[in-house]
Amino acid sequence: MDGMWGIVLAAGRGRRVEAFIRRLSGRLCPKQFFAFTGRRTMLELYQFEECPYCQIVRTRLTDLGIDYLIRNEPRDKQKRERLQRISDQKGVPTLVDPERGVVIPDDDEKIIRYLEEQYQK
Repeated sequence: MDGMWGIVLAAGRGRRVEAFIRRLSGRLCPKQFFAFTGRRTMLELYQFEECPYCQIVRTRLTDLGIDYLIRNEPRDKQKRERLQRISDQKGVPTLVDPERGVVIPDDDEKIIRYLEEQYQK
């Protein structure tokens, strides 16, 4: 079940989500509980806010309409153990595409080229 995700809505009497659930499922569910599942995993961007190269990548992700997870890393490069485990290096920005098994470390231009090749509509 690698790459599976799920969302469960619990909506009390369900007045506000009733139309939404009916549209998705064609019926109402008991107590307005409804689960969504899918296979799409989100891109992960390892970054820190003040990094200008990370900002360039975040802007391009937004321009392309791509949802992604931000993984904030410490400013101090020596403290980026998580990033070291993921990509064998400590530079940002680093993009991880878990669905395709791709890791692009510390290269904003290469990340943007990858995004445009794989995700531009």
